[in-house]
Amino acid sequence: MKITSIRCPDLPLSRRIAMILKQYHGQMRKHIQHPLAGKYYPLLLRLDSKAGHVTQQDLVEYLGIDKTSMVRIIDELVQANLISRAPHPADRRFHQILLTDSGKALIPEIRNAINLVNTSMMNGLSTAESDQFILSLQHIQDNLNQLDQSPNNDCLPAPSKVD
Repeated sequence: MKITSIRCPDLPLSRRIAMILKQYHGQMRKHIQHPLAGKYYPLLLRLDSKAGHVTQQDLVEYLGIDKTSMVRIIDELVQANLISRAPHPADRRFHQILLTDSGKALIPEIRNAINLVNTSMMNGLSTAESDQFILSLQHIQDNLNQLDQSPNNDCLPAPSKVD
């Protein structure tokens, strides 16, 4: 099956996704006041959801960012007092990456921005269409993971079974 676009039939799907992602992140930065939180909100959310159980390597794998860039990002966020490093209790070779109180205080604003941008982005779609879109994204991600033979990405929740 050939995938085409009504407006731009020669536009690769990857380019369309990249354009949407750029617009999405731009909207998120407009709604999150702290400039670093607006830039690195996925990392901050991951730290919030896995409180106390995240290493630098975990973030590299989760976000798909190379180790060198991750060190720079973590240094930047530590300097801004949004996160901290602490010795890993079970393995001295690793550090846990933790949200500071300042970082935790930004989580409600980040979640609110996500809700606002997601709602605006899905405007005009029915609930069923929105749900199908999310399931389709997960299916596409699973297909790409199989091609890469990479571990499952736990970014999105598993689809719920319909009775």
